Amino acid sequence: MEAIIAIATAEFLQYGFKSVTVDTIAHKCGISKKTLYQQFKNKDQLVFECVKHHNESNWAEMQRITATSKNAIEELVGVFLHMGNMFKNMNPICLIDLQRYYAPAYQFMEQFKNSKLICCIEENLERGIREGYFREEIDVKTVALFRLESIFMILHNSILRQSNKGLVHINKEIFELYMYGIASAKGHKLITNYLSKIK
Repeated sequence: MEAIIAIATAEFLQYGFKSVTVDTIAHKCGISKKTLYQQFKNKDQLVFECVKHHNESNWAEMQRITATSKNAIEELVGVFLHMGNMFKNMNPICLIDLQRYYAPAYQFMEQFKNSKLICCIEENLERGIREGYFREEIDVKTVALFRLESIFMILHNSILRQSNKGLVHINKEIFELYMYGIASAKGHKLITNYLSKIK
C-alpha cells in the first residue's frame, strides 16, 4: 500500500488530482486496477490517503528542521528550502482539484493547516522574539495567520498568471518579505547572512 501511495502522490502532485486516472496509477505501479481496488475502495479514498501521507511527511520534516535549528531564523530558512523543493514538483491545480472534487481530502488538509501548521508558525515567532531576532511588538496570532494564508495564496492560479513566475520564485519573494518584516535589527543581519549563503 505504501508504494502505491508514494507513486500516486507523485503523479497527483505533478498532473493534478482530477486528471490522473486510477488506470494510470495502476500502470505506473505495475499492477492491475483490480489489485489497486483491493487496497482502496475508490479513487476518493486513494486521494485522501495520498493527501494524508503528503501532509504527514512534510510535518515530520518540519519537526526535524525545528529540532535541529540553532535559532528561529535558521528554522525559517530550513522550512523555506523544504517548501522550495516541494513546489518544484507541484502543479498549482492540485489545490483547486481538491477543493472542487475531493471534499474529505480538502477538509483534512484544512484541518491540518489550521491546527498543526498555525501552531508551528506561532511557536517559531515566539522563539524568535525570545532570542531577540524578531520584533517584540509582533502580534503573534495575527502575523501567524498572515504567514499561513500567504503560503497557500501562492497556489492560486490567478496569482501565478498575473506574475508570470513559477511557484518557487513567488514563494521566495513572499518568504523574504515576511522574514524581513518580522525581524529586529539583530535579526536582519542574521537573515542576510543566511540568505547570502543560499544564493
